[in-house]
Amino acid sequence: MQEVLLNASRRNLCRGFSTKVWKQRKSVLLQDEEKIPVAKYRASGAKDHRLYVWGLSETGALGVSKSLWQHKQKYTAFIQHPTRHSFSTSHEVLDIACGYGFSLFLTKEDKGIQVFGTGINTDCQVGFHKHGGATNRPMELMIYPAPIELPKKSPEEKLKIKSIAAGRAHSILITDDGEIFSMGNNSYGQLGREIVEGEDYMRSHIVHRFTLPNELVASVCCGQDHTMFLTESGRVYTCGWGADGQTGNGTYETSGTINQAKGDIAGEKIVKLACSADCVLALSDKGEVFGWGNTEYGQLCNVGGNAQQIHTPHGDVFVWGYGVLGLGPTAECILTPQQIPSTLFGRNEFSKDSVVTSIYSGISHMGAINSDGDLFMLMIYPAPIELPKKSPEEKLKVKSIAAGRAHTILITDGGEIFSMGNNSYGQLGREIVEGEDYMRSHIVHRFTLPNELVASVCCGQDHTMFLTESGRVYTCGWGADGQTGNGTYETSGTINQAKGDIAGEKIVKLACSADCVLALSDKGEVFGWGNTEYGQLCNVGGNAQQIHTPVHLKSLKGLGKITDIASGGSFCLILNEHGDVFVWGYGVLGLGPTAECILTPQQIPSTLFGRNEFSKDSVVTSIYSGISHMGAINSDGDLFMWGINKHGCLGLGHRKDMYFPFKVAMGAKVIKISCGVDHTLALCRAFV
Repeated sequence: MQEVLLNASRRNLCRGFSTKVWKQRKSVLLQDEEKIPVAKYRASGAKDHRLYVWGLSETGALGVSKSLWQHKQKYTAFIQHPTRHSFSTSHEVLDIACGYGFSLFLTKEDKGIQVFGTGINTDCQVGFHKHGGATNRPMELMIYPAPIELPKKSPEEKLKIKSIAAGRAHSILITDDGEIFSMGNNSYGQLGREIVEGEDYMRSHIVHRFTLPNELVASVCCGQDHTMFLTESGRVYTCGWGADGQTGNGTYETSGTINQAKGDIAGEKIVKLACSADCVLALSDKGEVFGWGNTEYGQLCNVGGNAQQIHTPHGDVFVWGYGVLGLGPTAECILTPQQIPSTLFGRNEFSKDSVVTSIYSGISHMGAINSDGDLFMLMIYPAPIELPKKSPEEKLKVKSIAAGRAHTILITDGGEIFSMGNNSYGQLGREIVEGEDYMRSHIVHRFTLPNELVASVCCGQDHTMFLTESGRVYTCGWGADGQTGNGTYETSGTINQAKGDIAGEKIVKLACSADCVLALSDKGEVFGWGNTEYGQLCNVGGNAQQIHTPVHLKSLKGLGKITDIASGGSFCLILNEHGDVFVWGYGVLGLGPTAECILTPQQIPSTLFGRNEFSKDSVVTSIYSGISHMGAINSDGDLFMWGINKHGCLGLGHRKDMYFPFKVAMGAKVIKISCGVDHTLALCRAFV
């Protein structure tokens, strides 16, 4: 095996790349202009490959932007429909590979076979590239395909790459004579070389060149952090992360040493490998399927889990596991392979010979190509949640819903409670079962509170609060920050009443998105408990960062009668009877870029919510908060959002954080919203 360290001084990568220096001011490019190919249009042939891309473009994985300005535009963050890429106009693309936020393209050039890469490059997974200018810094993001320079034994050597594959942060290339080139992250030995503790992959920019002894590698398949080599003889060799058994070598160890996978595939001729994470399928020349690795979701035909597919020689597609499987909104957990109707892939009375010829899968989406060259993709869409009934005729009327980090609570008009999801901390109101597999148990817990009728529910990150018709509060779940308000910091699946200063009060609303709780009484007074390390509870506990008993926030009394409350991850909001919004805590609070830490409530100017000389009667009527973003609705039905704009959750058409409330263009009157960690839902009514 041979280690090759690429020379830091870069040679001209290949002819046909611009070296022109603009006399006028150049547009700012994210990557060196000299690395972007000059358009060399060639005549298209009937058999030429065309490259289409779609999905998340922000990482640069689609390679559709040639300038930083264009890359940052709101319209280029996603491409929602297959779009033809201009790259295939000037390059003959032979093969493609998707990594986690980056892409590889195998092309045929005048000077031979070339590999191009684009997207995330934090570990040099698409080769070593440098910024232009004086900085000379390594590039961590590529926005357009650039050639990957490979180490050669001599300047005249011509490398013929025939197979490419990409994992989470590593790339593997195979030549026609079985040589292997590996680059990128090697934290788990996935590059087939020794793991170097603390190695800086961006600066070391090593491309490892080697061969397998006495074996000719035919193709390669990458999982998340492991690599599998398929030889001409049909044997499988693996290296990398093995904690889930994905290396198939009989151990759960992680290693940079390449070993043969045996087991039931010993003596079989494997012709294809498939893996997108940590579950592996192998297909033999006899048409038999073998598997190893992670099967916690039933991928290897045990019980429900992430979808895997097979198709028969007749073009029939079968699917099983857990997820959006292509068999309708109710078929999310299938324990044995079931066929997806062939009519969904274009076979009908007019196209009786149309069959599926190949299938593909990512982490959570799938695709199939039929014999007509048509592409079919599976979609994610809301599906009904089936609740346990006492009888088939029973009709349940759910009136209140709430969701935490990984649990959901439903309340019926009869005060019955349905809880489902993760119960690691007792947040479902039932006993904590050590090691419970929530995916397989899929329990929906149905119960009531003794002598109390539950009116509504509020979920924190991993705890639950029930508000009764009488105005009492009952809680369960994670209590390490005092968020259960029962006088302890204990975690429990037992539902207990929260008392403290709210004893004797009639609470009408609860608010929590993480671990700090606000409670509003019918008198318009505010109480709080839980985490207050950012001053969310107005420092009522002195220097205490957690308060396990509800306390009256008396410092808010001078702000008028409070009508609404909201609690974020590190801040709180209140709304008074005059429609004034007050905020305090830590974060992007809506009071400008310099106001990130406020210990006492301050009003956000009412003009920012639409009140002006033309709309003097416009007032805020309700407020909302997620972990790090906030929203308010005024009396005109307008929605205003501000805060951290993670993944565009503010709905403003871009991803910039907003330091002041901005009106969202909705096209309807907003009734209410719900803020998640990085997404927002709005319930609206038509203007007319």
